[in-house]
Amino acid sequence: FVHEPPANKMNGGSAYRSFPLSSPLPRDSANPVLPQLKSEGDVADVKACNQALLTAIAKGDLRTYEHLVDDAVTCFEPEACGHLVEGKDFHKYYFRRKSDRAEEETNTTINDVRVNILEHDVALVTYVRLTQAHGKTTRAEETRVWTRTKDHASQTSAISKWKLKHFHRSAPNTAFCP
Repeated sequence: FVHEPPANKMNGGSAYRSFPLSSPLPRDSANPVLPQLKSEGDVADVKACNQALLTAIAKGDLRTYEHLVDDAVTCFEPEACGHLVEGKDFHKYYFRRKSDRAEEETNTTINDVRVNILEHDVALVTYVRLTQAHGKTTRAEETRVWTRTKDHASQTSAISKWKLKHFHRSAPNTAFCP
């Protein structure tokens, strides 16, 4: 049921009236046809972008990272100590730091991936990320918001069609590994 306020409240009646919401919505000028929100192609493209981003981060590939991430990206992550980070500069430090050190052997596994196309141009990706390095496994929950690029129709590569706008990563939890 949808509750709608009446145009005029008369004779002390209820301030709201209820009516059932039909499904699907009637197609008329008041209710334009909504675009298809979840195509398998969009889901596959967003997954490909997300995987390419995680691979770039693991390898220290700043060029790919900058291609996939919006200049005005925002995030909450453990390294920011509870603060909202805006822009790429904060993260570039970690790419420089990684390039200065010897290559660390790591393995990243992504579990329980969910892609929700929220609007034609917005996708939400959630998953659990397991990272194995130095004999330890860490676990973090991640949420990423992707937006379709303005020139997506002219792009042939999936990773050119979407940009990361926001993400949230929980503090890593060390898992027990026998």
